[in-house]
Amino acid sequence: MIVNGWTPLHEAASKKSAQIMTHLLMSGVDLDTTDCFGVTPLFTAVISGSHECAKLLLERGADVDNGRAGFSENPATPLHEAARRGDLKMCEILLEHGANPNALDKRNRAPIHLAAMGDFIAIVGELTRVTNKRRIYKESGLSPIISCLEDASDNYYTMELLLEDGWDPNHCINNDVQLRYKDGRKTALYFAVLNNNEDAVELLLQYGAKVNLDPLKCITVAVGISNFDIFDMLLLHGADIHEVNVNVGDFPTTFASALSDHRFITRLLQMGLDADYFFKCPFGEKEHPSYEDLVRARTQPIPWCVKMQNIKNTSMPSWLVPYIFKFSGRNNINKMKQKPAPLKHLTRNAFVKACRPKLQEQMLRD
Repeated sequence: MIVNGWTPLHEAASKKSAQIMTHLLMSGVDLDTTDCFGVTPLFTAVISGSHECAKLLLERGADVDNGRAGFSENPATPLHEAARRGDLKMCEILLEHGANPNALDKRNRAPIHLAAMGDFIAIVGELTRVTNKRRIYKESGLSPIISCLEDASDNYYTMELLLEDGWDPNHCINNDVQLRYKDGRKTALYFAVLNNNEDAVELLLQYGAKVNLDPLKCITVAVGISNFDIFDMLLLHGADIHEVNVNVGDFPTTFASALSDHRFITRLLQMGLDADYFFKCPFGEKEHPSYEDLVRARTQPIPWCVKMQNIKNTSMPSWLVPYIFKFSGRNNINKMKQKPAPLKHLTRNAFVKACRPKLQEQMLRD
């Protein structure tokens, strides 16, 4: 009998009434009957935190993995719900009765993912002993290490536990999961850098995280969030400073991102970035083709000097002016400062003709 969407068994579970549930079970009611939302009495007991009711149902033979039926909004097992709520005792009861720790919900998350997201370290410790890593990697496509870093979380000690237990810091999310993110991120390190989480970045690097696995490199993200400490850590662990993104042309993405802060540029030059190479013009003194012509010809990558044609007037960065003054005529620089000139003009005159070699040498000394 269902009243207001509930059976008497659901009601007893929600009220944590083990005595009433015992009488109902003795009358022979269906243990796995669902309410109008596809929820079983066991799942209701988990939601209400009724450990005794859950034990009664399981001892009488309730299906330990039948929580929400397939037609519900988010099919999940009772173990998923217990892990999500941080109920350690309930998780232990369910596992003792054979709950499947590798079962996935609608978003391809196992119970360990939900526990990691909630920073429930004790539950993660229980689940990591019984969860099949290879199966999770293959079927879920998402490492619980990344779950520790989703939604800008800072679950440091939970992540450390997972790394100590052998979860791979370099596991890349699969294509289905990757579609959730417009930036194409793949690794836990990317999440940590984007979260501006220096402790998490350091921990992942200590456990062997590779720094160049993501399409948009982590070092470029570090420059974008203006975190010099993370930037430096990534450089010391082999970040690719010459990484080129076809959307930028033959200019290193990291260097392009660093132009707003001389600290980053100086460090890149100290680490061996050949800035002179990237300012070379492939057309020399010949007339440059138009940007539109190269787009129509599907030329990849489009040279930086051609892309400059589409950039409007801009002012020279203030931090760059003192360096320019050392190596170029003061009158010429003053004229360039008084009225903004096209960026291609500033680039060619200031860098290429005036001070490119000396500027690099001076910044390295500073």
